[in-house]
Amino acid sequence: RYSGQDEMIIGGASPGRDPGELAGAMGNFENPLALRMDLSADPNFLELQSRAGTVFLGATAHAGLPFSEVLKEVRPGHELRGNPFFNVVVSQLPQGVRAAEVSSGSFMEDLKFSFEVHGEQPCGAITYATDLFDRTTITEMVQHLQNLLTGACEDPAKRVSELRIMSANERNRIVSGWNDTRAA
Repeated sequence: RYSGQDEMIIGGASPGRDPGELAGAMGNFENPLALRMDLSADPNFLELQSRAGTVFLGATAHAGLPFSEVLKEVRPGHELRGNPFFNVVVSQLPQGVRAAEVSSGSFMEDLKFSFEVHGEQPCGAITYATDLFDRTTITEMVQHLQNLLTGACEDPAKRVSELRIMSANERNRIVSGWNDTRAA
């Protein structure tokens, strides 16, 4: 919703450990995935969820090819500060791993959304590039995401463009407060 684009590429991850290869190695081995999301025709949330699932399954079918090999073949012609294919990553943390509520730091992507489920309670973390975002912006972004997901749960057949991201107070502040042109 922030970008207003009909297409975007977000990062994801697939398990990068071949059962035979690296079987005795410890650590979290993942292959990054570039996921091209199609938002054209203003899909409803259920439709977008279905599209995302199809894209993810298609990408994981080719996950055996190491990311470094993809990079050699594609050779992106532009220089980015980090990952050459995407600046935003969405991932699900492995079972039993807990993330901080909001954290910051230096890494390859501008934003990383990490989600986890403990029992029936979903939670997550956002890691962000502190040279691009401040804590206030990220906190507002989290609230917008919560509002959007709440609206999607209440009415999953609603078009994504129609889902509310701002709270009533924020919308009132922006629409009425900031546009108040009366002389003080």
